[in-house]
Amino acid sequence: QLQTFVGALRWRLLVSPIQKISFRDAYWSLRIPYFLNAIFPAKIGEGFRMVYLKSRLKIPVMNSLGATFADRISDVLTLIVLLAISSAVLGIRNSHTPTLLGLVLALAGLVYAGFWLQRLVLKPYRGHRWLQLMAELKRSFMGGLRVLWNPKIGVKSLALSLLGWFCHAGALSLIILAMDIRLSVFKAMLVIGATTVAVAVPASPASLGVFELASLSMLKFLGLPLQTAIVVTLVYRLLQLIPTLVIGGLGYFSFVRSRGAR
Repeated sequence: QLQTFVGALRWRLLVSPIQKISFRDAYWSLRIPYFLNAIFPAKIGEGFRMVYLKSRLKIPVMNSLGATFADRISDVLTLIVLLAISSAVLGIRNSHTPTLLGLVLALAGLVYAGFWLQRLVLKPYRGHRWLQLMAELKRSFMGGLRVLWNPKIGVKSLALSLLGWFCHAGALSLIILAMDIRLSVFKAMLVIGATTVAVAVPASPASLGVFELASLSMLKFLGLPLQTAIVVTLVYRLLQLIPTLVIGGLGYFSFVRSRGAR
């Protein structure tokens, strides 16, 4: 669960240009959505991050939504780079490493192009009330997203994303090593990449079934016997799910009680 603490540090950093928040609020605004995603389908918990910040700190929803997009972009860029590096180090044929790196450059280019083009949108139509509202929502959203264009914040965010992924991969390697099975950090990174892509699509609570299939398929691809891959997948899953349900549940009910006491 060290990755969650690193993620909270990054989230706090990304929100800081909008409003300074404590590490506690940054942590729970991430941990509670994980809990809700684990018990409800279709990733319903994703929107709770904005609800939490609006309720506790009065941060506008569109601001926090923009910062959430910045958070996701940082994660995706670093994960693609690490998957490309892992594939190259492991010498996996047909790994499409150049394609992955091309995707990073293309995504980065689209993000930065969007930053400049957004200044032109809606400006000629400010006389219309509904377009004024859209322009205001856009400005609020971009106020959260544009933190990535701050060199200091952008570099720190990418560095924390890299650290978070390495913490996750290292933890998975240690879990498997404790079972007397050796799996390098680079192979663990491919397992994490496969499961991350699989659970990105809204599905069942905690992405049950989808996560396990992705993990099992990648572990088998990396050469683990089927029985070993099943055991590793189940242990890996339980060590993720149990803290999410216990810690996230405590945080959620504490949040609900605090709201009721107002």
